Amino acid sequence: MLPEISVDQMIEIDRLMVEEFHIPLLSMMDAAGAALARLALDLHHPKRVTILAGKGNNGGGGMAAARHLDAGDVKVTVVTSSPLAEMKDAPRHQLRLLEGHGVSVLQDIDQDTDLFIDALLGYSARGAPRGKAAELIRKANHSGKPVLCLDYPSGLDPLTGLWHEPSFKENDVMTLALPKMHLLGNPDIARLFLGDIGVPLKLYEQMGLVVDNPFSSLDSATSPEGALAGRFVRLDG
Repeated sequence: MLPEISVDQMIEIDRLMVEEFHIPLLSMMDAAGAALARLALDLHHPKRVTILAGKGNNGGGGMAAARHLDAGDVKVTVVTSSPLAEMKDAPRHQLRLLEGHGVSVLQDIDQDTDLFIDALLGYSARGAPRGKAAELIRKANHSGKPVLCLDYPSGLDPLTGLWHEPSFKENDVMTLALPKMHLLGNPDIARLFLGDIGVPLKLYEQMGLVVDNPFSSLDSATSPEGALAGRFVRLDG
């Protein structure tokens, strides 16, 4: 069993990764994107994917997944919930990389897709989705297409565990590093996966967390290049 972690603990993991273990945020983001892309392909075999990307690091992970999907000959469209000027530095960098790859970046949803990826809000969200993010959630839900959520489903409150309106309820989720609170055993999550972003076990020890490597059973044929090959495990089955 893996420990569930709070929002504050995940913030500390992110800080330690960058400041003490010298693992760049962009490297973590790329590992998350690779795992997310691979999971999307394994679960849904899509030809067309629409990624809903927010202005924070969750959106950056979604945009990293867009590059990996594009490299796998999937037609990818990214729909952003915020203009470039409002994005954090890392997702802004990811957006510029997408432009170099020729991936379409739009301001609204084109219903011609096989799968939506939710990278809108993440574990730092507070309260119900608002504005453009709420509009995109409603449109994706109305489409009837499957949704795969990155790290934390938009609309699930990370502090209280309550589902807000609108939300991506009853969909698959790939969380990162360790399962966040309110995910394990949640009856309103279809399937729960854990993606590898390369957190050293020593970091968990430093935080007083007892963690066995959840990815140790993945052999070289499954992930020949480590985390960047897209490593994930299922947590609820």
